[in-house]
Parts: sequence; structure tokens; C-alpha cells
Amino acid sequence: MKMRIYRKPMGTAVAVAVALMQWVHAQSIASVRFAQANKNQLTAPAAQSLKKKLQELEERFNVRFTYKNALLEDKTVQGAAAAPAATELAPMLKELLTPHGLRFKKIDDIYVIYPADDKPNFKQIKQISNQADQDRGLLVSSQLESLALPKAERLQSFMNPKAVTVSGRVTNENSEALPGVSVAVKGTTIGTTTNAEGRYTLGSVPENGTLVFSFIGYVTEEVAVANRTTIDITMAPDQPHNH
Repeated sequence: MKMRIYRKPMGTAVAVAVALMQWVHAQSIASVRFAQANKNQLTAPAAQSLKKKLQELEERFNVRFTYKNALLEDKTVQGAAAAPAATELAPMLKELLTPHGLRFKKIDDIYVIYPADDKPNFKQIKQISNQADQDRGLLVSSQLESLALPKAERLQSFMNPKAVTVSGRVTNENSEALPGVSVAVKGTTIGTTTNAEGRYTLGSVPENGTLVFSFIGYVTEEVAVANRTTIDITMAPDQPHNH
């Protein structure tokens, strides 16, 4: 004779208890994940602008940076980059600038920041730095040191020149107008050509830029703007080379 085994149905109270335990377990896991996310959010350095970070480094290391203002617009440092692991300035700058395609070069006591694919005129920057030191030395000897324009300000003006409109007339060796002469700002796409009277007008020219005048059959001329708004030149014929 076979014995029949009867399973007693699970009571409502037991089922509720099991469901409650499962819910508590799920809530516990969710709480742990939420706490960990908050911890990571609190410990991760907040994002800040690259310009502000560089200002902090200027104060911390008592140095000065110079750069084109537009270069740092909308650039931020986040996460670990906002708190570089390096403790010395050079590796710290590399850690901050490299992700943005930027480089730096120390000239005397100034750090020049520039794009990796567009190096500034370091020779000219060095000349400005030397001139600033000379001027300061002269003013110190005459007790007028307070009148010396700080080197950092001079270099910042050089890196961020004001845009001016330049106009003028181009003539040949006989003082005759040269129409169709190409007039361009060196190193840029800014340019125009002279009209029938040899006259030109060119806007958005950096005050410390250089104009390049070129025309077939004539020697190409490069003229420094030097804060001028009127530049007239006489072009010389290109003498053929005798072989």
C-alpha cells in the first residue's frame, strides 16, 4: 500500500515574510550603490575653467602665464585633471594642457601657453621680455620703478593685439599705381588686392602683425604694421638672375 504525502500549502504569512525579505534585500543593494555613487561624486574634484586653474597656479608658484585669450575660452578641467597628481609646476602644466592640445614654453620668468600646431614667435617674445627688463632697470636706477609696465602685461598685449583697419597705396618705382597687388596679413587668411588706383583697405589686422605685398614681376615686400593705420609702399621690380 503506497503512502501519500500531502504538502501543506504555504501560509499567507510565510509568503508575505519571504516577499518582505526579498524587498529589504533589494533596497539594501540599492542603498549601497547610491551611497557609493554619492561618495564618488563628493570625492571627485569639481570641474572648473582652465583659465581659473592657471590663475591658481600663478598664485601657488608665484609665476606668470601669457596666452591668447581666445585659446582658453570654454575649456574646462574635470576629474583628476582638476587636481593633478604632480607637485611640480612643469609636469602639472603638462597634465592640464595636453588634453586640450596645448603646450607651454618658459621664457625667462614667463610661461607661454600655445596650441601644439601654432607656435608663437618665441624670438619676438624673448625680445619683449629683455626690453621689459632693461626698461625696469633704467627706471629703478632713476627711482621710477613704479612706472615700468610689468613684463607680463607687455607679453599679454603682444599675444592679444588689438585689431586695426589699415589702408594705403601701392606704387611702382615710377610712382605709378599698381592695381591687383596682393596685400595679406602674414600667417593668416586675411587679405585683399589693390584697386585700379593702387589703393587698398584691410580690416581685422593685428596691430603687431606684418603685411605682405606681392605682385608678379616685383619683389615681395613685408612691412610691420607697428600700430599704424596707413601704410604706403613702393614696390621694386624683380630683377631676373643672370646665369
